[in-house]
Amino acid sequence: MCTFSCNLFWCFIQSLPFAYIILVNCIRDLCGLYFLKVNNITSKLNGLINSRPTY
Repeated sequence: MCTFSCNLFWCFIQSLPFAYIILVNCIRDLCGLYFLKVNNITSKLNGLINSRPTY
């Protein structure tokens, strides 16, 4: 597909959206994992605060 030098530029331009999509998906997955951890920690903290006996 990308054998001829005149097609290299076109192939590069064609592959950019895929690279962008992969990068965005990786960032979204990493951010998702981070936010899941933060949500787990905050929910545990909220559970501890809510389960504390009220006087």
